[in-house]
Amino acid sequence: MSDTRLYSQRGVNLHTHSFFCGHGTGLVEEYAVNAVEQGLEVLGCSEHCPTPDNRWPRSRMPYSRLDEYTEACRVSQRAHGLLGRNDLLILRGFECDYLPEYHSYYHDHLLGDLRCDYLLFGVHYLQVPPRKDVPVHRGALGKAELHAYTEQYIASLRSGLFLFGAHPDLFAFNYRSWDADTIACSKAIIECAVALGIPLEINGYGFRKPLIETPDGVRLAYPLPRFWELAARYPLLVTTNSDAHDAADVGVHWDVCSRFAASFGLKFVSVRVSETGDGRHRVEMVPPEA
Repeated sequence: MSDTRLYSQRGVNLHTHSFFCGHGTGLVEEYAVNAVEQGLEVLGCSEHCPTPDNRWPRSRMPYSRLDEYTEACRVSQRAHGLLGRNDLLILRGFECDYLPEYHSYYHDHLLGDLRCDYLLFGVHYLQVPPRKDVPVHRGALGKAELHAYTEQYIASLRSGLFLFGAHPDLFAFNYRSWDADTIACSKAIIECAVALGIPLEINGYGFRKPLIETPDGVRLAYPLPRFWELAARYPLLVTTNSDAHDAADVGVHWDVCSRFAASFGLKFVSVRVSETGDGRHRVEMVPPEA
């Protein structure tokens, strides 16, 4: 019979990035040590996912290092023990940018051959024909980019591959007006997530970034309060993570993210983890009690 445990969101961080991604710092084991010190019970290693064609090389590890990253995660998993008999449960996954041409790679190789515990997704690069791979985080975004972001986010939700959607309001980094288009796109993302029962993430990294100037004044780049005020009108599942790019930040998100969520009356999911018997874990997000 498999072992199963239910964890409160406070003790879980499923969104982290180490030195492997090229713009983070710290070894996987350093994240594990800091997670224990900062009171976490579950640590998800979710490196930005490389692709076989080495797309997005400025923010992804080379595909040739995939096995090295996998082994680093497995070493830390063995060091910290099994589900229910450990100081820290370490889960192995990836943060993916979803495009249809990588669907089989994510499903068959990452979840299949490599037996990853889970995948999450974010939209970091936009497909705005004839332009490809327009970065969300670099340069002003217009309405075409905003709608491309929304379409890609919804396609990712509908793919059936992902445990949750990361920073759904990341568009606000460089689309800085709250207008009819922003409202429509936000509703479309939220309504799709609700229909599919997939949680959206209040992302802790945004609180550690510099404030930005907008037509409505100075604000966080993300999370975007108006997005989450809108989300609070729906029966949306909500999760939160640090999105740590430094081992020191692996557990620092909880206080600020929980206060932010509470300001809108939002409650976080719990996380249920079960052993599957084939060397990986089944990870599920459980709705909060009413």
